[in-house]
Amino acid sequence: MDNAKVFFFSVLVACSGSNVLGLNSEGTHERYDERLRQQGEEIQVLKQQVALLAETVEKCGCHSSSKEDENRGKRLLSLPTAHPSPQQVAFYAYLTQNIPNLGHHHPIVFNHIHINEGNAYSSVDGEFIAPVPGLYVFSWTLSSPDRKCMESQLMKNQEVFGHLIADACNHDDYAISSGTAVTRLNTGDKVFVRTGSAHSPTLYGGGGGGLSTPSFTGFLLH
Repeated sequence: MDNAKVFFFSVLVACSGSNVLGLNSEGTHERYDERLRQQGEEIQVLKQQVALLAETVEKCGCHSSSKEDENRGKRLLSLPTAHPSPQQVAFYAYLTQNIPNLGHHHPIVFNHIHINEGNAYSSVDGEFIAPVPGLYVFSWTLSSPDRKCMESQLMKNQEVFGHLIADACNHDDYAISSGTAVTRLNTGDKVFVRTGSAHSPTLYGGGGGGLSTPSFTGFLLH
């Protein structure tokens, strides 16, 4: 009888345990299903958010590109307009021969042209004729041997705007003088060097008894 009771109790416990396991397993499946359902909903929400972000990024990229194009256009418009290079005007001429029998206010022709950009200087009459209006710089150098002197004037048309003298009249020594002047010229204005009223009858060129070579130069500054 006792053995029968033990067996019956064992069977009862086993059945009860089986029912409990079945209940636990069923509850576990329900929780898994609920979790999967929630995760599926979360995935859908994330997909929607990703789509919205992608659309926003695309819009921002287009706007940025459009803004960059606009800024690039403004920069191009603000660049200085290219202008043709201004005409180059410059000359340098010097004297290689003596000029005898000089009178007062006699034009000095520097016969040898070293450079003549713009072809504005003439070695025929010694005149520079401005090809374009602007601010010009001129310089000239003259020399005198022993006991000689040479006064010179820098002329703008008929106006004296530069003056110098190489004075060795009272001593046995060479005298060299140079002058520089700046002036504004209009097209067609003439600039040249001439003798003054105090000078020796001969101007010595390079190798003709003078210590230095008389020269005349000028250029367009602006």
